[in-house]
Amino acid sequence: AFIHQFIETTVSAIPGLVNSVEDVIDGATEAMVFWGDSQDNVTPQEHIRYYLYLNGQFDGATIDPYPHQFSMYLTLGVVNTIEVYAVDEAGNRSAPATMTIDLRAP
Repeated sequence: AFIHQFIETTVSAIPGLVNSVEDVIDGATEAMVFWGDSQDNVTPQEHIRYYLYLNGQFDGATIDPYPHQFSMYLTLGVVNTIEVYAVDEAGNRSAPATMTIDLRAP
């Protein structure tokens, strides 16, 4: 008997535009990061995971429903780079949606 197996290899779309709201709390700069939906050809929207990186380091993951948001603490004195990747149920990872926040002294 012939068995056909489907292997999903299509990468999810880049998440929507990333933006944030920053605030200084107890001497640390906290940013609430927001982004739009990614789309995938197989995985339903509610099952797409989002992985967040701050300055190249993994900072957390979420599968929260819309609005997509995540709180992170930024590094003072540098230009912070935030990357959001969408990952479907098969483990395919999108290119990142990226933003920078400059916290260098003026």
